[in-house]
Amino acid sequence: MLHGEVDQAELAHTRLVLGRVASPAKLREEDRILGFTDLLLEKTPHDSQEYEMLKSIERQGINAKRVVENLLSFARHKEHSI
Repeated sequence: MLHGEVDQAELAHTRLVLGRVASPAKLREEDRILGFTDLLLEKTPHDSQEYEMLKSIERQGINAKRVVENLLSFARHKEHSI
């Protein structure tokens, strides 16, 4: 195999791994985390340290959700192009 060529077995394995890591179930999990964080934010005083920590959790949850969505999109795109 030449440098830059993609081995089909390796690509299939990569898609399998991505499917396990970035499953729709992971997106639902991220949604639950964000929903729970949102509920806590509503009940927490805005000027508290807890509020800032919850905002950080919310930001990172959104980032994680985006990563999972991008991985799923990548895996689906690769499935259709092979």
